[in-house]
Amino acid sequence: LSSDMDLRIFELDGENTKKVAERNVTASLDAISVSEAEMYLTADGTTVIIVVDYTSKNKEAKVGVMTFGVATNSYPVLSSVISIDGDYNTSRLVGDKLLLVSEYYFNPKGVNYDDPSTYVPTVTRDGVDSLLTMDEILAPDEIDASRYSIVAAIDVKNSKIIGANGLLNFTNSVYVSENNVYVTREYTERETVDSVNRTEVMTDIAVLGY
Repeated sequence: LSSDMDLRIFELDGENTKKVAERNVTASLDAISVSEAEMYLTADGTTVIIVVDYTSKNKEAKVGVMTFGVATNSYPVLSSVISIDGDYNTSRLVGDKLLLVSEYYFNPKGVNYDDPSTYVPTVTRDGVDSLLTMDEILAPDEIDASRYSIVAAIDVKNSKIIGANGLLNFTNSVYVSENNVYVTREYTERETVDSVNRTEVMTDIAVLGY
């Protein structure tokens, strides 16, 4: 993946190594700017997944997931484009499942509670951007930041999101294991005991299986 966001395929043969295919990979994004993030090749060598940070024409921060079918000496064929709100955090490919984590920020001054799109992130489902549902959002008892961690599982063979969660106020750190993703948030707990004010820094850890 080059700096101008082209995907180039080479046939490796020592001094006779040559480029056999090339295509632009970001032309399909509704983007005014794009930056590189990650590239994966499935174990069977038939699919390339490219994950990029980009700014949409509406000036929204998004993560794009583009899936390409590839084969020797053939032009990469775009299979799907999936987008998730926010800035890229991390990802992991396990088999045919891509786990993707992004960080989504919203402006509290722009919140209109009659319009969930002003504070609820969106993901692409069946080619259409849709808001996360209430059941997909985890909110702690105390909220002190206008941000989410969005955790999405993508079936790269069928080109669709098979699960997504928005963790409101969780973005301090993320750890991905083979079966789970751990997302943390730090908060301050305050109480008064015998007229003495006590402050303690705490950490919540949310565990999501995938």
